[in-house]
Amino acid sequence: MQIVWKGSVYDHSGYSRATREYLLALHSNGIDVKLDLINNGFQLELPIDQSILFRQLIEKPNAIGNQVYILHQPPDSWSRMPGITIGFTYWETSKIPDHWISKCNEMDAVFVSSEHNVQVMRQAGIRVPVFKIRPCLSPQILHSFSSQIPFYIHQLPSFRFLSIFTWIERKGYDLLLKAYFEEFSSNEDVVLIIKTGAHNNQKIEELVSAESRKYNDPGRYYIDLSIRNEFEMEGLYNHCSAFVLPSRGEGIGYPMLEAGKRGLPVIATAWGGQLDFLYEQNSYLVPYHFVPVMPQPHYHGYRNDQLWAEASVEHLKQGMRNIYVNYKDAANRGNKLKSFIDHTFTFDLAAKDLTYALNQLTGGRFHEGLNKINSYHENEFRVMEKIYQLCRCEYSEFINGLYKELLLRSPNPIELEHYRNLLFSGVSKLSIIGAILQSEECSRHFNQPLNALIRSNQTIIEVLRTLNDYDDTIFVKCLYRELLFREPDEEGMQGFLNLLIQGGSRMSVIASILTSPECTALLLM
Repeated sequence: MQIVWKGSVYDHSGYSRATREYLLALHSNGIDVKLDLINNGFQLELPIDQSILFRQLIEKPNAIGNQVYILHQPPDSWSRMPGITIGFTYWETSKIPDHWISKCNEMDAVFVSSEHNVQVMRQAGIRVPVFKIRPCLSPQILHSFSSQIPFYIHQLPSFRFLSIFTWIERKGYDLLLKAYFEEFSSNEDVVLIIKTGAHNNQKIEELVSAESRKYNDPGRYYIDLSIRNEFEMEGLYNHCSAFVLPSRGEGIGYPMLEAGKRGLPVIATAWGGQLDFLYEQNSYLVPYHFVPVMPQPHYHGYRNDQLWAEASVEHLKQGMRNIYVNYKDAANRGNKLKSFIDHTFTFDLAAKDLTYALNQLTGGRFHEGLNKINSYHENEFRVMEKIYQLCRCEYSEFINGLYKELLLRSPNPIELEHYRNLLFSGVSKLSIIGAILQSEECSRHFNQPLNALIRSNQTIIEVLRTLNDYDDTIFVKCLYRELLFREPDEEGMQGFLNLLIQGGSRMSVIASILTSPECTALLLM
């Protein structure tokens, strides 16, 4: 089956950025995709290989009668096509616009890119399936940026906070300016670079200048209003020290993802789609409180029955100061974020998400890409495949399935409600799996004698039980192969062996691996 991807690729919007990456991911995985270009009149300068590929995808012939259409644009523009039709969108507040509900329900499915958006869609009463398709970034960072560094960079202080956003209220520019001007002074070796743009760029400069005059000695800033190509943006990211964005809401937050890909420490609001890749150990998350959304001039879908997050200015100031004075810790967090993004938001895993969703919608008829997905130790893909499928389920189905796989029974109403509440409060599905794995009831099942069952019919706990007869070294090696699809590194192996020697349980080892960032990357939690 051929994917017909309707989207833009030549402008600076988040939709266009995402379309470029998804097309590259599908093409690199050998999946038949055609581009139905939305032409917005822009012609962004792209790397030559991308420009050639996108032109080829636009000119590719239609596979008549055997197509899946993905409409990668706001739902206002969705219209059913002759084949399976999927809407792919993003939203940034606590509630989607009312008129989107009927648009979504006209589709065969809805794709979104973050857990935040999955929950917002489902809470709105969308009846069609909702799938999370992770964003992805090219594995190749451009190497020719050195000759295209924006000219102003070397005239600025050496410590550079970078913020990239469209000049709209949702991005929290007012909070950013207040926090920065209050916290930093002009005699410090620091600058805030604001890469932005709007219909009236002169107004932006006037607003920032007026805000800075409210303070006795505000920190230095630079506003970059120029249209930058991919090479110049690469130079900008790579010549800044940290990234900051106190956004009130994000569908995913591509600039934060791109900054993290380059190892920049990121400080952001602790609410929104960016929490798919930002957590306490790899970034600086700013506490917030909810406020009603006011109508916005750039889009009619924002209403005051919606909420978004107002980041704490005091905590934002503290976070920026911490990055500035303790850059060793900040760089360490940036490296953790880079590692997580490198392992999680890849072309192969994004293609896997798309292939899984399309197979669900077509009864398995969309089979392209499955060879790569099933190439991970084909005979050892039992536990992770089951967990991956469980994690795609809605909350109640997830909890029921988890109990059957780990405790060999159904949850009682109190247990079901308890874990549903935890999930609604933001606890991850992998954390729930880890907690149940370490329960006494699960340990009893794990330590029971092996049954002579056909392995392919076994539950997760029964498959794990087959590893329990091995000595500690073989046990840990088998877990790595079963859960991470690789051999253990020396440090990981020794760490788990030391844990077991000191009296730690094997179930705690299993839970530790399953809730690790590497395993999270494979499961897209």
